[in-house]
Amino acid sequence: MRTKTNIDLIPPRDDCEQCLVRKTAFCDRMFKALDDDELKEKQELILKLRDKQVLVPARSSIYREGERHDYIYTWHSGWGVLFKSVKNTDKRQILQFILPGDLIGFETTANGVMPHSAGALNEAVLCAYPRKQFEELLATSPRVSSALLNMKSQTLELCQRQLGRKTAKERISFVLMGLYYRILSLRTCFHDNVTKTIALPITQEDMGDATGLTNVHVNRIYKELTDEKLISWDNKLLTILDEERLCEIADFNPAMIHVQPTSHTRR
Repeated sequence: MRTKTNIDLIPPRDDCEQCLVRKTAFCDRMFKALDDDELKEKQELILKLRDKQVLVPARSSIYREGERHDYIYTWHSGWGVLFKSVKNTDKRQILQFILPGDLIGFETTANGVMPHSAGALNEAVLCAYPRKQFEELLATSPRVSSALLNMKSQTLELCQRQLGRKTAKERISFVLMGLYYRILSLRTCFHDNVTKTIALPITQEDMGDATGLTNVHVNRIYKELTDEKLISWDNKLLTILDEERLCEIADFNPAMIHVQPTSHTRR
């Protein structure tokens, strides 16, 4: 069956050329993968890709695991999650936190249904691509397919390392540093590079769903990291006080996100 979700298709709010997240999004990699001749050849198909955006209310579903869905999305603004339901429970396992520029919804199972669910953490805007046209572009352009594969390889590495054999403190530190460097790479208003502060609209429950920990355990680790003066929290703003130490605890290499540690980090 088709996904019934609480989302609205709306005309694009801005032009692709003026998009603030394009440089980190798949659409930019797609255009760079095509040479001038291919761009001319596929111009009509590309123009059909992004003719709508989607406005998603906070804590709403975009598509659900096990259902068919007709669109693929680039996340334009806001935060989201990809997750799988834990069988016979009301719990979930968060696979990935979604930030502007991320591409979601293109993976399907062998029988064409969604292998996971997607939802918005706060109000979000997504660029919507019709699946048929998107798949047609991938089928006729090996360079675009290769760009997509490279992008998803990076995402897969982060997921695998996050879910590896780590202590609770290491898991949470890994998630925090991953989000910190991903936001840093966006170069937007989500962060303050001087104070190393980022907006972090995720709850303790969200963190627990991402790390397999209870709310109580997450709270205990947050307190431990705060007492050790590694982080500080203030009204959903996270400040990284000791970037190098947190990377050591998490065994996190910023190069995985293709950014460098901030210049005043200890060496």
